[in-house]
Amino acid sequence: AKNLRLAIDKFYQGKPSRLAEAVGKHSSQITRIFSHSEKDKRKLGDKFAREIEVKIALPRGWLDRDNQLNLESNKQDAILIKKIPLIGWADVTNWLAQNNPINNSNTNWLHTFYDLSPNAFALNIENDAMGEAFPLNTKIIIEQSILPRNRSFVLAQTDEGAIPIFRQFLVDGSLNYLIALNRDYPKIEFKRSTKIIGVFVGADYTKSFLKL
Repeated sequence: AKNLRLAIDKFYQGKPSRLAEAVGKHSSQITRIFSHSEKDKRKLGDKFAREIEVKIALPRGWLDRDNQLNLESNKQDAILIKKIPLIGWADVTNWLAQNNPINNSNTNWLHTFYDLSPNAFALNIENDAMGEAFPLNTKIIIEQSILPRNRSFVLAQTDEGAIPIFRQFLVDGSLNYLIALNRDYPKIEFKRSTKIIGVFVGADYTKSFLKL
């Protein structure tokens, strides 16, 4: 549980209750992991550890490491914190056209442990098109340097200048489609003007981000 404590101290002001809120659990489910009472203490467990890792964007297996890593370390085996811009959906086209400009005074940042290129960015889910898999306020991380594969989740633009949409990329024979997981949304067939901006590589289900 040392690495879990490290994450709580670094990102949740040392308060297990804030981590619990971020992963959608009662605070006691976290605090009991650190209990000094054998009667009340609970093990982190593999299933719960993997769930926490997914919801706060930690690499799989990070919580199982035996050594307590220094997140600010430059050692080769350390997991380094990265920050990526959290931009608005309507701002994506202009942001890309200006070669990803960053204005530190007005930029929202998302912290993450994912190994990303300098062109990666995050968006906040604002509708139910992707169903329960991507609920409202999920921060999705988009990487521009990866080519989409069949059934990848992608950020796409259906027409030049249009606000991008987040969908699943589906190849069906000679045709390509953009599919919403919520079947109330229509299936979109690729056309000449359709453009894939980037590929989904991870998500942060917490509500926290940094504004510098």
